[in-house]
Amino acid sequence: MLNRQLTSMKIGKCLLKRAGNVIQSKFDSVAANCSLAPGDVLQIDGPPSLGCSKLFFIECSPWDGVRGQSVQALANGLKKCLDLCVQQRFSSVAFPVIGPGIVLKFPLSEAIQVLTENIRQFGLSASSGSLSTIHIVIKPDYPDSEQCYHDVHRYLSSNMNQGGQAIFRSLTSDLDDITMTVGGGVKLQLVFGDITNETTDAVVNTTDFTNFHNDGVCKDILTVAGPQVEAELKAGIGGLDPGVVAGAILRGVKTATSSTPLYCLTNIRLVLIKIKVFLKFKEEAMQMFPTAGINRVSVPQFSYVQQQQLPSSMSPDLNIFHTSSSNEQSVLLFLGLSRKDVDDAKTKLKNLYQSQCSTQSFKKEELACLTQEDMEHLKQLVETEFLYMQEDQSSQGSLTVSGLKDGVNKVVQMINASVHGSLRREVRVREEEELYTRVAWCILGPNGTWERLPKTANHSLEKNDVAGGIVDAQGIQWSVNAQKLKATSRVTGLKANLKRLVNLRDFTLPLCWDNMGHSETFKKVELQTSSAEYRTVKEAFKRTVSKTVMKIERLQNVHLRRAYEVQKKNISDKNIQEGGAGEKLLYHGTTQENCDSIMKTGFNRRFAGQNATAYGHGTYFAVNASYSAQPTYSKPAADGSQLMFVARVLTGIYTQGQSNMKVPPPRSDQRPHDLYDSVVDNIVNPSMYVVFHDNQAYPDYLITFK
Repeated sequence: MLNRQLTSMKIGKCLLKRAGNVIQSKFDSVAANCSLAPGDVLQIDGPPSLGCSKLFFIECSPWDGVRGQSVQALANGLKKCLDLCVQQRFSSVAFPVIGPGIVLKFPLSEAIQVLTENIRQFGLSASSGSLSTIHIVIKPDYPDSEQCYHDVHRYLSSNMNQGGQAIFRSLTSDLDDITMTVGGGVKLQLVFGDITNETTDAVVNTTDFTNFHNDGVCKDILTVAGPQVEAELKAGIGGLDPGVVAGAILRGVKTATSSTPLYCLTNIRLVLIKIKVFLKFKEEAMQMFPTAGINRVSVPQFSYVQQQQLPSSMSPDLNIFHTSSSNEQSVLLFLGLSRKDVDDAKTKLKNLYQSQCSTQSFKKEELACLTQEDMEHLKQLVETEFLYMQEDQSSQGSLTVSGLKDGVNKVVQMINASVHGSLRREVRVREEEELYTRVAWCILGPNGTWERLPKTANHSLEKNDVAGGIVDAQGIQWSVNAQKLKATSRVTGLKANLKRLVNLRDFTLPLCWDNMGHSETFKKVELQTSSAEYRTVKEAFKRTVSKTVMKIERLQNVHLRRAYEVQKKNISDKNIQEGGAGEKLLYHGTTQENCDSIMKTGFNRRFAGQNATAYGHGTYFAVNASYSAQPTYSKPAADGSQLMFVARVLTGIYTQGQSNMKVPPPRSDQRPHDLYDSVVDNIVNPSMYVVFHDNQAYPDYLITFK
């Protein structure tokens, strides 16, 4: 909200329309009795018509730049909302993407970054309490809804875990794939995505059969397929309502699969690129097919869990022995012809009994390694063997056990086994720690990103000790086929790929990289079009560029990435109170002549001025791929193909650029050596970033397009 007004923004107006005047009166009553600064939160009870317990309103201020008060106010408000949910023991909360409307005027990318970063920081904290589900609500009919969804999903999916610890258990949405079984056992899937990424035997698409080269899926398919396919097309028409189309297609699939045996066809995928269209198809599918036949790919949203640890040792609780059966006494009656015979018999029996008994003391150091489970086992052993166990008062913490030799020996063996087991666990933990720095075993998560396995699973896979399966960072148990590098969930039966990365002595490979040889420092990997990594890069590119992606290659340069990570830490530490390193994925057009040099040696400021120096003599990176796709920057080759880098750029704290700048200006006159990290073309809404340090950008991907 703005200026404590319920209807200052569209969502407030929608709430008022839905709940009526009751929400206005509650809001006015609370607002009249409090003063709110930007970043404060006003909360009221949720009316029954909305189905929620509380409504939180964040007092915001209009966008005043990335270093302005508006960003900090929004971040503070989001954090307070999450903290209030924990304090009030709520299990779920829903957020819109706040800021990019006509009132606050946040750039969409900045609004998304503030929201997702606060959620990530909350997930890393130990204070999530009962809050297990966070919903992010994106209206499907907004102009930027697809871009908003993809950006939110990309950021959160790339931050599912950190250092092997899960931040979120899972990430799901209303646009998750839906699978159902139709006639003849054929599987029908509804998929939100890009059909040009499909690797099926056949691809079916609609067209008006006239404007083949207008923007859209048809143009992409024909660019890849070539002129022969275009020549075979004939006249037709299109333009139907998506609900009508959904019903017609689903009925056609249902009829065809039910009436005709399809001996070879096993899978049909309906791929839909627009949110509103996907939701229409989903609605029709839910009505047409039995609910029991629909299987969602993913499970609950955003659950926070900590990485599982090995059972820790604890100080033994000696009180559990105070009620043992050791004090029970047996009564023996001796009968004899004389007192001497009775006394002799008693002496012999006593000596015989004592020869079969023993006493053993255990120091508290020996008992320190016992777990609570070990102590319960020891208690049971004492009772079943009728032993006497006593805490030594002269040496607090030690135990003395007495009784028949067999029983005492069993106690000795049990404690020795526990001690040795503890030592083995300690050795195992040290081995796991040491191995974790050298080798990273990863599992491909349901969202298509590689997730590092915890230390125990990492060690088991490396030693091929996987007969009992492994447990991932989310606590899910998997059976393993080590030869095929496949894992199968023991709960759902879903399969996932595994991979092994070997880190260098002074460099940890990013989880998305392929493994590299011992002496290998550079590797170019062409991405599979079916991979989530490919789809993520392509979808971001296609939001502003209508040209067709021919291939995407991941660039693995150890020397450049190592230097970049060092620079990232320096900037992050310097700006720890002001947003850190400000890492962004930006675009840089290139030519065939310069491409190889950038891949091998990185971006070089010495080439500044080849195209422009309007904002300084540095290296330029664009927010939108459409800018870098211009022929001036991505010069077409003889076959018409163009090249563009997707770069990781450390923007840090930035200011307005000037054409005469060779380094960023000082942040204040009092500290002339404390420079800005980068400069931009527009301080309020940047579309171009300029950096002046070669290690401040890393060429992550190379896109070939046409």
